[in-house]
Amino acid sequence: MGCVYFSIPVIGGYYTWLYVNQKSVENIGRDGVKLKQAQKHEPNENTETQTSVGVKLVKSTDETQKQNREMLQSFLKAQKQQQQKQQRHNQVAKQDSI
Repeated sequence: MGCVYFSIPVIGGYYTWLYVNQKSVENIGRDGVKLKQAQKHEPNENTETQTSVGVKLVKSTDETQKQNREMLQSFLKAQKQQQQKQQRHNQVAKQDSI
């Protein structure tokens, strides 16, 4: 009976490994051929990109950086206001409980 309990996960794991290996070959090709082709892809003239280990890094313009900075400051300001509101609420609740 112990043989059955041991065999089921081993056989299931083997077939899972075969399935995952097949999907890997479909996605990146045998020996990473599709991955290597994707890394050799040249950027178009609209965006400057740099490919590094399968990750596309986009070089942002000054305008994009300015916009991102403004959005971040707005988000942080809203978070600070929300935190202050929560603290005031907690103080009122604490005073009410006394």
